[in-house]
Formats: sequence, C-alpha cells, structure tokens
Amino acid sequence: MSGLSVRKTVLLGAVIAFGLAAPVMGASSLEECRTEAGWSVGPNANITRVAYADIDPATAIVACERAVAENPENTSPRLWLARALVADGQVDQAFELAEKLVAENDRDAQLWLGLNYQYGDVIPKDETRAAELYLAAAEAGSPTGQLWAGNIYDAGLGVAQSDKLAVKWYARAAEAGVTRAQTSLGQKYEHGEGVKRSDRAAVDWYAAAARQNDPVGQYHIGRIHEEGMGRVRIDYEKAALWYGRAAENGADYAQFALARLYRRGKGVNQDHSKAAKLYEQAASAGHTPSQKMLGYLYMWGEGVPQDQPRGLRLYRKAAANGGFDAANRIGVAYANGRGVKRDYIQAAKWYAKASKGGLADAQHNLAYLYMTGQGVTRDEPKARELFSLAAENGSGEAKYRLGLMMINGVGGPVQPERGRSHLRMASFSDDEKLANAARTALAQYDRNVAAAEGRKALESFFGTILGLGIEKGQNPRQNRPPGEWKGKRWCYTKFLSDVVPPPTICVERDGREYAIGVFHPCVGIEGWCKN
Repeated sequence: MSGLSVRKTVLLGAVIAFGLAAPVMGASSLEECRTEAGWSVGPNANITRVAYADIDPATAIVACERAVAENPENTSPRLWLARALVADGQVDQAFELAEKLVAENDRDAQLWLGLNYQYGDVIPKDETRAAELYLAAAEAGSPTGQLWAGNIYDAGLGVAQSDKLAVKWYARAAEAGVTRAQTSLGQKYEHGEGVKRSDRAAVDWYAAAARQNDPVGQYHIGRIHEEGMGRVRIDYEKAALWYGRAAENGADYAQFALARLYRRGKGVNQDHSKAAKLYEQAASAGHTPSQKMLGYLYMWGEGVPQDQPRGLRLYRKAAANGGFDAANRIGVAYANGRGVKRDYIQAAKWYAKASKGGLADAQHNLAYLYMTGQGVTRDEPKARELFSLAAENGSGEAKYRLGLMMINGVGGPVQPERGRSHLRMASFSDDEKLANAARTALAQYDRNVAAAEGRKALESFFGTILGLGIEKGQNPRQNRPPGEWKGKRWCYTKFLSDVVPPPTICVERDGREYAIGVFHPCVGIEGWCKN
C-alpha cells in the first residue's frame, strides 16, 4: 500500500496500555504529578506524552514526590517521578528508580524502560534489553506489552525474527482489543506469514479495528473493496466510503488513496479539483507519494492551475524524503526542459539517484543517456548493463532496447535468442506503441533468420552452379555473374529451384547481399561494387 509501512509495525511510544488504578486518597496529587510529568491516557489504551524538553522539572519533581508520599502503595507516581528526573538531567537516579520498579514486576515501568533502551535517546541503546522488558510485560498480561512483543518478533528487534511468535503475541493483544495488533494480525493472515493464509480472517481482523474507528483498519477495508479479496468483491463506492472515514481521522495514506479514486472517477464522480485538495492535505502532512502526485498535477495543470516551477519544487520535496519516483521525474523535467532549463547533466544526476532505489524507469532513462552520450560520456556497455537492470525490474521499454542491443551485439556479445526473448516480452506491453515496435522488430528478426537459413544454399550456388571458384587471392570482379549495375550495386537474378519467383541479389561494397529486402553477410563475395 502506498505511503504506509503496514507490513512491519513500528514501535511507537504513543501506544502503551497502562493500567492506572484509581487511588482512594491523594487523587489531586496523583493527577498533578501525571500532568506535570507529561503522561496522558487516551482511548484504546493509548498514551501520549509531552517531550522531556517541555517538562518543568522543578514543578514536576515536587508534585511527584508529594504524590509518592501520599500514595505509597501506588507505583505509578514513582515512574512519573523518574520521568521528571530525566527532564532535570538526573538520568542515573531516574533509571535506578525505574529498575527498582522493574524488579517489582511493574508492567508500566517495564514498558517505559524498554522504550528508552529501544531508542537510546537518554540511555545507551540496547535492543536486547528492550526486548526482554517488552516480553516481561507481555507475559504479565499487558496488552501493549503483547503488541510490542509481536512487533519485536516481526522485525527481529533484539530477538531472532519469527513470524510465528509475532502472530502469537499479536493474537493475544488483538483479542484484548488493541487495534494496532488487530491490523498487524490481519496483515499476517493476508500474506500467510507465520500462519496459514486466510483472506476471511484478514478481513475479520481489519474490520474489528475499523469498528473501533481505527484509521489503519478503515484504510485496509477500503483497500480490500478497491482490489477485491476472498469473499469481498470489488466495490469502489464502499472503497471510497472507508477511505473517506480513514481520511477524516487524519490518515494521510487514506487521503492519498481517496484522491486516486476522485482522479479516476471510481466510486465517486470524477473530480480533479477534489483529488488535488486531498493530495495537498496529505502532502502537507509529509506524505511523500502525495507530494510527488501534487507535483505532477502542477506540472500538467490537472485540477490546479499549471505551475511547472511549483511542480518541480514539490518533486524536490518528495525526493528529499526518499521518493525515488520523484527524483526520476526531476530528471525527466531537466531532460525535457519542463519548469527548468534543459540540462542533460542534471537529468543524468537525478536519474542516477532514482536508479539507486531500483526504479526501472530511472534505470532505463539513465541507460538511454549513456547510449546516446547526452549529459554523460557515451558508454554502450554501461547502457546495456542499465537496460538489463531496468528490464529485470519490469521496464517494457528497457526490454525492447536490450533486445535490439543483444541481437546486434551493441555494448556486449551478440545474443540473438536472448534478444528475441526480450523483444517478445516487450511485445506484450500495455503500451500499444511499444508493443507494435517490438512486434515489428520480432518480425524483422524472424525474416532475417529465415534468410540466413538459405545462406548456405546461396553460397553453394555461387561455388557450384556458377563455378566461380572464388578462392583467397583471386579477383572476384573477373568472375562476376551476369547482371547489371544499379547505382553502386551489382545486381543479378538468382535462379533457385525452390524459390519462385527468383530473387534479385544485390551485393554491397561491404560484401553484404540484399535479397527480398533482407540482408545477411556474404562470405568471400567482396568487390562487386563500383569504387
């Protein structure tokens, strides 16, 4: 799916299931401590926190020390006090306090300390220790600990990667209602990772998350209706509905998907202006594919006033965020002078950047520059190598050009059969112009092969029927068969018993025969040309 890495869930500190027991006494001091130390519990056991830099250490430490004194049986204020101490720079004291809580099997402390070891922002990074702490919390029954245990096995973070163990922990957290676990489990069922593939189970878990108003679950339900899966048939209207719900929940990847439907008029009335607004929403949130698409709309004036310089700026922003397709489009802009002065050197530079991401179009474009010597020193072997990479990555144009190079021995050895195979693959391209060019080249190749098969018979005719006896050192001009000059070619009629009508053979200065519009080399028949 575009713009969202859902195959490997990233561990975020924003999803922590903390069981906060309501104290009998000292409620005001507890609330003050939690507020000052930056903790805030939200729906679905999610927790957000203020950055350490935004905490007032003096106020937070006083508040939390009072809460600890007033609530000696409650471990939560001690954990929050540790966070306030970190903000004050008392890191050693903070983590000494946290380790004591971990020794008491406090789940919240296990998760908080695990986060710190995972990211290494405050203490030295230690993914193995982080994994130990997450697993301890998971075994103790923390739904978030179970989610994160699934994550570490999914990503191989601090433990050996294991899809089966990831599924085990995702399932426990999903059954506890954690939406992130439900969508992760749905992905495992959809792709058959660590569990038998089941479209039905995947849909059920995505739907469970969607019912809780989870944007990831809503997005997946929309995607399934757009693409079809198992018992769910393609229904663009429902796809637009679910993408819309996820988009309203701020999911930039869903805004991108919904924009695609508006642009194509699937499930909704086609509306390029609406699509542009959705792309702009997602682009403003930093969604790289949306930045690229919005750049495209401005380059061509689709749904927005045409503004090529602005389109190029958006391409650059997307490329800076790792968008290889955007980098390729910048190269295309330089090569064609769109929104910028034509500059093949810059085009080659951007194609090279995009090629590093394995983008077939960029590899093809860079290969073409090497083949033609535009912006780079002409290098046919390099061009052939890049066309080969692009062909492997699915570029139909690269297959066509590589096929021609192999057949003609350009940039490498002559490889007619492999060349023909690439031309044949290109002939099935959805691009009708490319497919026709490939089919034409294939037909020409096959005619050449057919003509070559008759070559031995032709050469035998020269040596036996005409009795030319052309050997090394003889003058072939003296043994020229009866015929006539046509321009600078000596042409004559070749009578073969199995060819009707008899073909006209013309021999070029370079020794090539032309028969019925198809040429092939003629060994030893040189000199039948005017100077």
